[in-house]
Amino acid sequence: MMKTFKTLGKIILVVAISVILLVSVFGGIVYVWWHFESEKVFYEEKFDREKWLTAEKEYVEGYGWLTNYSCDRGKMYYDLISNHLKKGMKIQDALELLGNPEYSEYKIQYNGWFSKNTCYQYNLGDCHWLPIADLLMICYKNENVVSFVRTDINDKEIEYQK
Repeated sequence: MMKTFKTLGKIILVVAISVILLVSVFGGIVYVWWHFESEKVFYEEKFDREKWLTAEKEYVEGYGWLTNYSCDRGKMYYDLISNHLKKGMKIQDALELLGNPEYSEYKIQYNGWFSKNTCYQYNLGDCHWLPIADLLMICYKNENVVSFVRTDINDKEIEYQK
C-alpha cells in the first residue's frame, strides 16, 4: 500500500512539474509574440512634420490631458528618433521640428536612467490595445538634447535612447 502511494506521489509530481513547465513556455511565447506585435506600430510610417503637427487630439474626461487615439504620431516614432532627432541638437531646433509640446505650460523633471534633466512631453497616442497613451519625452541640459524616452502615461519607462 505504501509503495502505491509513493508511486502515485511521483506521478502527480511529474505531472505537476510538466504542467508548470508547459504553462511557463506557452506564457513566454505569448508574451514575446505580444511584445513584438505591439511594437510594430512604432515602425509603420516615415516622419511627416505636417502630419505630426496636425495629429488630431481630443480631451479625455477624467484623464486631464490631451490624447490621440489614432496613434498617428506613434507610427512615426522610430523614423523620428532614427533620422530627425539627434542628441546634441539644440532644444529649440527640436521644438521647431515637433511644435509645442502638449505639456508646454510646465517642464517636468524626469529622473530615470540619466541624471536629472528638464524634459518636454509629446503625446504619441494610444498605440496599444490598452487605453494607455504613449509619450515621447525629450530631455535637455544646457539647451542641448541629451536623451529621448518613450514612456506610457503612467511614467513607466519603456525605451531609453542612449
